[in-house]
Amino acid sequence: MPTCKQVPADWRIQCSAQEMTFTLQKPQPGGNPRSANGLQWLTTSEISTIETLTTWSLTCKFLLRDKILYPRCTVRSCELRAKELPAQIRGGGMTKALQITYLARHGETAWTITGQHTGRTDLPLTQVGEANALRLGERLSGLTFAKVFTSPLRRAMRTCELAGFGAVFEIDDDLLEWDYGEYEGRLTVDILKERPDWQLFHDGCPGGESPQQVAARADRIVNRMRAAAGDVLLFSSGHFLRVLATRWIGLKPINGKSLMLGTASLSALGYEHSISHPAIRLWNDTHHVLASNGQDSARIHASAATLQLTR
Repeated sequence: MPTCKQVPADWRIQCSAQEMTFTLQKPQPGGNPRSANGLQWLTTSEISTIETLTTWSLTCKFLLRDKILYPRCTVRSCELRAKELPAQIRGGGMTKALQITYLARHGETAWTITGQHTGRTDLPLTQVGEANALRLGERLSGLTFAKVFTSPLRRAMRTCELAGFGAVFEIDDDLLEWDYGEYEGRLTVDILKERPDWQLFHDGCPGGESPQQVAARADRIVNRMRAAAGDVLLFSSGHFLRVLATRWIGLKPINGKSLMLGTASLSALGYEHSISHPAIRLWNDTHHVLASNGQDSARIHASAATLQLTR
């Protein structure tokens, strides 16, 4: 394991979240061929692991792996270079022959902010939702897909278009969000006042879909994705994608209640060792996501940077 060391207070950092690059500078009196204005430029090969660096009122941590220094910021989302995503997801014994199905949740809408159940109500993205769809496209740069599918709802289609796949996507009705029936547009807190024991993933919605009906749609998606000739990208909605993930690994849909999923997040379904061992390779990656106020916001997620499975 690499050793950790405290960064001296007189070191400085330059970090660009947009380019996902960084520079560390250390004062070096007298200068040398690698210094400018008395500041020595450090390369990643000189550092094992550097943690606890405070600058610009940001607290950042850095992780060195494969001679690349990854910022891990608690305020800014600048941890992982987009081009490293395929290698990270396929790490830990994954081979190129094993297909990956990437899941993209649509960007923010007015009702994702308020928490209202948004099934078949066809809402547009907010301004932040559109910005995050663009950032999702940057996150996916460097990946190629045999097929791209989207829900017919415009929040998913618009996310797909802004992410850069508007010319190649196909619409799949099975990717529609859960039909909430009588609970469409309602808040969970209000529903629980009437039905204290209600759980979406167990009970479904009156006048809408049951968990079994949603799971049946998810199973059709799973079967089609496993028959695909290469990697696939899906754009859909939160609750449906949570059921899809459970069905991919052979669990009952009620287990979707434990899989939180943010707007404009990226997840990946694949395998461990062989197709007989389906696995969730990445879940709820939101490094690229802006908060509702338009600022970079740290998220709780399963990071591709830490997704290191062993054989």
